[in-house]
Amino acid sequence: MEIPIWLEESVPQVPVELLIEKVNEIFHSFAAGRYDREHPEIHLQLPPLWAEMIAQLPPERSWKVLNVGCGTGFESDILMNRLGDRVAKLIAYDPSLEMLTLCRGRLRRFSQVSFCSRIEETYSQGPFNLLLTNSLLHHLPDIEDTVRSLLPCLSGNAVWLAGHEPSARFYRNHQCMELFARYRRFREHAKWLVPRNYVSKVRLLLRRSPLSATAEVAFKRGLFLKRPSPAVIDKIVDFHVPIPSTMCRTAAVSMF
Repeated sequence: MEIPIWLEESVPQVPVELLIEKVNEIFHSFAAGRYDREHPEIHLQLPPLWAEMIAQLPPERSWKVLNVGCGTGFESDILMNRLGDRVAKLIAYDPSLEMLTLCRGRLRRFSQVSFCSRIEETYSQGPFNLLLTNSLLHHLPDIEDTVRSLLPCLSGNAVWLAGHEPSARFYRNHQCMELFARYRRFREHAKWLVPRNYVSKVRLLLRRSPLSATAEVAFKRGLFLKRPSPAVIDKIVDFHVPIPSTMCRTAAVSMF
């Protein structure tokens, strides 16, 4: 994989595929503890969508479930609450030990659930007839390669439920982007009318953001020759999310 223009100035010292994997691992170790708080879609938009997807599953089946990139266990929790008696086994996999710890706490009441941090550990426990992913694909260096690697541990009639992936069509639609920009400006001004946001701002000032912390650790580990900016780390973490045109211009100017 060629080095993208926005990444060249940080001088990566490992192949891009490995860089994406390692940076995601570092970032999610810092983001785990605040992940659910900072992703309101987990509490608002996604539960009814996941409930609707689960309702479409064949009612007669007993399910052996593989949750890849389980994170804090959001989608597995919904599944177990709705289909618990029909789930024979659920393996929750995430390479982030910090995320996996939170997932373990969330799902500890379910005896059918086990946890692993290495995808190879799941292969011998299949075949699985239900695959769960949520907000996963855009973090991967090669989506097709990852999906192909999972096929041997899935049954021939397996069902894949995937939720919350960024839409390229949204980012390429100027009207959507303009509406999003207006919404962000409104939120930026309106948030200071809510007293608790002042407390949140002070807390942020007292601790490093996950992006800044990731940049520092990745640089110290030799993944980059030049310390990357938080914006570059953000793009590596969300690798398949289209770059807004402003960032493209900024990256292009900085290279010349």
